[in-house]
Amino acid sequence: MTEMSDGNASVVNSVATRLIGPDLPTRIASAVVLVALAIWTTWLGGPIFATVWFILGVIMFSEWTKIVGGRPVRTLAVAFAAAYMFPAYLLSGLSWDVRDIFVLGAFGSTVLGLGALFLLLRRLPSDTRLWLLAGTLYAGVIVLVPPLIREKSAFGLTGIAWLFAVVWCTDIAAYFCGRLIGGPKLWPAVSPKKTWSGFIGGLVFGVLGGMAALVMAQFYDVPVFASWGNVIFLTACTSIASQLGDLAESALKRRFGVKDSGSIIPGHGGVMDRLDGFWAATLFSLVILVAHRLTAGA
Repeated sequence: MTEMSDGNASVVNSVATRLIGPDLPTRIASAVVLVALAIWTTWLGGPIFATVWFILGVIMFSEWTKIVGGRPVRTLAVAFAAAYMFPAYLLSGLSWDVRDIFVLGAFGSTVLGLGALFLLLRRLPSDTRLWLLAGTLYAGVIVLVPPLIREKSAFGLTGIAWLFAVVWCTDIAAYFCGRLIGGPKLWPAVSPKKTWSGFIGGLVFGVLGGMAALVMAQFYDVPVFASWGNVIFLTACTSIASQLGDLAESALKRRFGVKDSGSIIPGHGGVMDRLDGFWAATLFSLVILVAHRLTAGA
């Protein structure tokens, strides 16, 4: 009986490992830490929130630079950080008295950073130069847009919480639905492991997660930014954007023959690997924000 039980347990463990993956405990542990950090800094807002996204953007640019073969990586990363210092500073939520002290330094840093980037990029081959220019815009979205939504928009805390809910639920559901259900591949030329079941599961649960976040906000008398029908539509579009961002990063890594963007996050790879979906969802949210402003001003 014991031998049969051990055999059944071994079969179950083997199937679970094949379907879910042997690194699942590590992924979960890392995700818990990251989620806790994200929620805490989002709640605090202000300079702490802006600083976290500034650091993440610099790391993303470093990873992008390594992927596309830009050199020297550290020097380019420092120039990128300096170039984005002033705009990130304006979105940090610092009080005016503190801003008066540091504003000239931040502005001077940005001027020097842009100049350094220009000189460094001139030395590189044209193809690499174009990829790095794209990388400065790619990582710049992460540096600027989350603080913009959190501090400078009508969406505020609710907007960031909604984004987190949509992207996290999409990512988790796509992972488990794809592994457990399987089926036809979504786009094997770009990402061989992704399936249509994962895409649809991610979309369904991404919408449910986003709507749950907004329903919870209602208990604190926080109004939604559109009618519920439009909110469902925008949430679905954001979930799709998140999955497209994941595919876009997979295409980039496949183009340059790279498996992971880095190894800074155990079980997940690099910051780009973890934020590829959030990057696309954030960019789409910027479009929503601009459209909202234009509509409100019309």
